[in-house]
Amino acid sequence: MKRPRLIGASALLITAAALPLGHRSAAERAAATAAEVELIELARLAGLEGGDDRRSPVPVRLDFEGDPWGEAVVAQAIGDSGVFELRPGPHALVAQFIDGGSALAVQIALERRGWSIRAPQPTRRRVLPAGAAIAAAAGAAAWLRRRSALLGWWIAAVGVQLIAAAWPWPLGFPRPSVDDDILGGPVMTVLRSLANDMRQFEVAIAAGVLALCVVLIAFDHRRSRSQGFMPAIRGLLGVVGAIVFVEGAARIGLAAWVPTVAGLIGSVAAAVAVALFMRARTGIGS
Repeated sequence: MKRPRLIGASALLITAAALPLGHRSAAERAAATAAEVELIELARLAGLEGGDDRRSPVPVRLDFEGDPWGEAVVAQAIGDSGVFELRPGPHALVAQFIDGGSALAVQIALERRGWSIRAPQPTRRRVLPAGAAIAAAAGAAAWLRRRSALLGWWIAAVGVQLIAAAWPWPLGFPRPSVDDDILGGPVMTVLRSLANDMRQFEVAIAAGVLALCVVLIAFDHRRSRSQGFMPAIRGLLGVVGAIVFVEGAARIGLAAWVPTVAGLIGSVAAAVAVALFMRARTGIGS
């Protein structure tokens, strides 16, 4: 019984060590996604999105201001955008980049002969994966102790949302409202982009799928009336808790940390630790 706990504790130490080791790589990924969001919004404001797929990328030069390591990240995002291309021309992309340690900000403007187009606010990204890891650890501990996945998800969800709301932004970063912070996060940015790109028939298909899910839930309830609605309600609350946790964790940097080498090692180690502690708690396989 002691051996799984010892291995699990060692795995948790590996995860804890991987968090700071992957910070720089996570910051680079967060900066790349922030620059991508800026370029998409800039293309929309300038009327360069969509339209003819054969349109050549707009030639631009890059005027960069900020921490030097961010210039290569922004330049790569420009090259990958498909809308702009770094080569001589009358247009310039003026990028401002601020690295505040636990957060970063990117703002890109398109300028030509005196006029300028930019989004009203810079794109901000937090780089605080340790906060998400602490919330996840608290949720996992509750899950193991009470043997309730629902309780575990909601403790992790509330914990990560409280950390996102209470953790101070670096000096010089204007504090956004809660609504702006959530809507500007990675998850909501992707969802809003998908919603904007959906045509009417795609919206109808999505609505049909949701309606079908409701019908299937109703049929399942009819087959198990003796259990009442509680299993379905608990399952639904668990899914909502997981979604709330994922949104908050992505917003404070876990989504940028996990794909890094340190993040992959730390995530696997954390999963192994939870599995071993659960085995020790339940006695399965002992």
